[in-house]
Amino acid sequence: MKGGGLSFYLDIYLSQSNRTREFLGIYNQPGDPMNREFKRQAEFIRSQRELELLNGTYELTPLIKKDLDFLMFFTDYVENYSKGDGRIVRAAFRKFQKFILEERNLRSIAFKGVNTSLCVDFKDFLQRKAGLGGGTAYNYFSRFKRALNRAVDLGFMKSNPAEKIKLNRGSNKLKKEILTEEELGLLKANKCPNTEVKNAFLFACYTGLGEAEIRSLKGQNLKNSRIRIVRQKLALKEVETDVLLHPSALQFLPPNFEKMDHIFQLPNSTAVKKNLDTWVQKNSGINKKITFYCARHTYAVLLLKVTGNLQAVSESLGHTSLKHTMKYLNHTSQIKDDAILKLPSF
Repeated sequence: MKGGGLSFYLDIYLSQSNRTREFLGIYNQPGDPMNREFKRQAEFIRSQRELELLNGTYELTPLIKKDLDFLMFFTDYVENYSKGDGRIVRAAFRKFQKFILEERNLRSIAFKGVNTSLCVDFKDFLQRKAGLGGGTAYNYFSRFKRALNRAVDLGFMKSNPAEKIKLNRGSNKLKKEILTEEELGLLKANKCPNTEVKNAFLFACYTGLGEAEIRSLKGQNLKNSRIRIVRQKLALKEVETDVLLHPSALQFLPPNFEKMDHIFQLPNSTAVKKNLDTWVQKNSGINKKITFYCARHTYAVLLLKVTGNLQAVSESLGHTSLKHTMKYLNHTSQIKDDAILKLPSF
């Protein structure tokens, strides 16, 4: 190529009289930081062709018409993603895996199956069934769209089927359900099908830990009546959280928890959700759609009601900015009323 670049192509021998070249539309340019990824994509296509030749399914058709595995491409895209929002990209990938498994009963999907209809359904899944707030759903779907754009750039797709699909960030108000003190009392008193789920959820209501943090919680994180964990934030930033452990939270910990590598042994997320539904709605008579993450929100709102200190709540949750904590204010109008009543009389 002009300028010293390289164009990747496959030289395919079907027989002595049947030889063809397939140009991949992938190019290396001197000094381009994406060259390594381009080469990996070319190797990926080559391995696909080898499998097709071995299975007798190879056809001389353009790349965009091939029945290539989109999930394999997405996996490769995630594994080689090096930008600061990698945590969100990985989470978006996991949600897409969960979506095609739960909604389509598929463990893989071809590029030709990734159409506008599927993308709309994935957007709805993020908004309605995955228990995500508007901002989180927006972040996941936008990263999914970027992966599709990359597939278009590399010639796997003619166009991005999600390009014109919009997902609003939503307002900065908390939309997830929270539990009142009375409802927490009901949950404590009533039976959950899985005791481990019950203890972990109520412990989260006293500590503000998310499900992933509960799953990875070790005995060494709990010392001298304090919780010390390191939270991974965007741009690979780590935030250390050190908060007091409420005495009432101790009742939900197993014996000898200090020596345990994993304090809570939770089932998979689907099973956790089913147990929560039965425990909250059927056994406790609470007409709310509660996910595990609602425990974190419940903790934040209760702490804010008690202290009225947004900064303290923000630090306790490990937020990097107060703007993330502001969404809890719409649940705490009583704070304003109490503050007015405390004004001095003249």
